[in-house]
Amino acid sequence: MSRTRKLFCGIFILPLLAANLGCQSGSKEVSTPTDVVTFAEYQKILTPRGSITPLPGGKESLLILSLPQDKYPKLYTLNHETKEFTVRYDAGRAIGGLMRDRAERNYYISLDNNGDENYQIYAFDLNTNQPKKLFGYDGFKSYIFEFSYEGETAFIASNHENKAAFKVYSLHLPSGKIETLTDGKITFYGGLA
Repeated sequence: MSRTRKLFCGIFILPLLAANLGCQSGSKEVSTPTDVVTFAEYQKILTPRGSITPLPGGKESLLILSLPQDKYPKLYTLNHETKEFTVRYDAGRAIGGLMRDRAERNYYISLDNNGDENYQIYAFDLNTNQPKKLFGYDGFKSYIFEFSYEGETAFIASNHENKAAFKVYSLHLPSGKIETLTDGKITFYGGLA
């Protein structure tokens, strides 16, 4: 059973069982849930992937969202005043992550590589609404988990040297210089061992 399906069962089935088995107060009637959500409908629930990231000026935010009509997650702009979502960038494939550096100047997205969930890292230009690839290898996962305080260095976890172990790398963004920070004997995922 997939993790998503287990989560679905845990969220929806277990509370229904508890309500029908253990929470009856002497009544012999068994209530039947009337507002059951199918798994297909559950998958369409609007939940942003990651956090909502404010844009300069504070009137709009960026977020990764998959609306019911979307086949994959896209980068949207949320207008705080009108509460409307507008597609900011459609990569033609899933966008898996959105981050902003600590200096709050630069934005980064993770793009799926050919549907294999091996995300690669791109700088996202707010002026052109276009990404520029910074780091990533076909068939391997890479993601930013932190930035230096001045915003010039991204700390990345990637398994491109050994698919079974995530190493940590520093990427100096102005120069593109990459430095390996761990030896691969301990796998790092999300910045944690």
